[in-house]
Amino acid sequence: LTSLAARRCWTVVNMTSQHQFQFPTPPVQTPVQASVRAASERAAAAASAAATPRVLELFASPELRRLLSACCPAAAKLSPERLLDRVRAEAKAAEIVHNFPARPAGEFVDVSMASLEKYGFFLNQWQAQLIPPAEAPPDASPVWTPGAFDPRSTAANASSAHYKNLGPQIAEISIFGCPPFARPLRPTWDEAANRLVYAAHNIRRLDTGSAPLFGNVGAVFRTSRVRKMVEIAPIDTGIWEASCNDTYGPPRFNLDCSYPMAPVGTLDHFDHVLYRGLGSWGGDGSRGGRLPRRSLAQSAAELIARSAVGSPSYRDAPNATELSAGSYWEANLLGNPRPDDIKLVLPFFGALFGSADGARLRRLADSHGWPVVWALGDGGNGTAPPPHGALSGTAYPGNRRLLDPTTRTAQRRLNASLPPGSAASFERAWAAAAGDRRAGPVSRAQVQRWWAGLEGVRLAPVAAAACADTDGCVGVVVDTGACVCERVLVEAASV
Repeated sequence: LTSLAARRCWTVVNMTSQHQFQFPTPPVQTPVQASVRAASERAAAAASAAATPRVLELFASPELRRLLSACCPAAAKLSPERLLDRVRAEAKAAEIVHNFPARPAGEFVDVSMASLEKYGFFLNQWQAQLIPPAEAPPDASPVWTPGAFDPRSTAANASSAHYKNLGPQIAEISIFGCPPFARPLRPTWDEAANRLVYAAHNIRRLDTGSAPLFGNVGAVFRTSRVRKMVEIAPIDTGIWEASCNDTYGPPRFNLDCSYPMAPVGTLDHFDHVLYRGLGSWGGDGSRGGRLPRRSLAQSAAELIARSAVGSPSYRDAPNATELSAGSYWEANLLGNPRPDDIKLVLPFFGALFGSADGARLRRLADSHGWPVVWALGDGGNGTAPPPHGALSGTAYPGNRRLLDPTTRTAQRRLNASLPPGSAASFERAWAAAAGDRRAGPVSRAQVQRWWAGLEGVRLAPVAAAACADTDGCVGVVVDTGACVCERVLVEAASV
């Protein structure tokens, strides 16, 4: 009750009366969203059950068993049924993450720190567009340019090529089941509230949560709060639209387009998502596009090896690549999440550490009680992410997370045992990073030096069997296996 009252107060304080009238805070889940989600649950249950025999056949295949024996001997010893049980458990425990830019820039119009500071809910991309400049925070997302994804475009209509080529709009309607807008690309505020928040399912345990090209901050949601919102597509629907929807022109990627995206899955029913997601990356090249061909077994071995099924030790997880990072399930939220629905934030280290935006994120996180867990990612400076759609085989560890010991949340709300010198090491490294940023463009070598100077608690994402409460714990200490959780949960468990 206290939390709910505080959240309501936060919303009222940060909105003018005019804004409350024009842009009221939407329900956590609108009736339209709830209806769409219920239909998806029913369809997912049937599709998942139908796919289970094919998944078990794949898990029993000699090719996969040979690959698992090489990468993951313990997983190779599991029966197909037991292996599927383990994968299901990790999929249900995996992080649901939305990456967004700390400071809006580039092609993505999205939630930002400014909008999180001002509004009492997590804006989707349509809502972010509908806030006019007079109501938007000073550094809110800019309006998309004509010819791009502009909800307020007056030229677009249902039959235009512009409309047909808009992958997000097509996917939201045809794959995720959202009703179309009465005026295409010009939704009302209520219609925008019926759409979804894009998110990635992090069974591969990337330290950045999702691909950093979507933004240098990852918001990890509490699964228990968003579970009934989640709808899962087998792969990124933008990649699928750009490769399998002929209205886009030449395919961008070498996908096997015979694997459909719908019906979507849920966190209770997703065997069909698992199978189709693995198969989609096995294009034979007949449609053109980039990326090497992968068999079902090769894709399955890669997923299992990066997950806690194949690599119980996060430290020993095989390297990630831009390709594996881009192979996530798209686990979107059919709802309007609240700040309390966020469990932790994952700032991209090279882009934000020692910066004004990084300091601002720390303050925002503390105001909501979100732990800040820095992610090294590919070790770059975050200024030149790969262009959208450019997935390479460049390898990097992808398993470097460090709890920020300087925040009030880490010091007061978590049960983490912070080493005595960790806060001081962070402050020294922060000062060095700030100085380097003032001096000019930051290099990869400088980023690596800042990271090497940090002392503290290195965390892994919470695996299915690692903690008593996977939802309330923010990570597992890499060196000890201890669960880092909110103190109230630890105290409740001990009573």
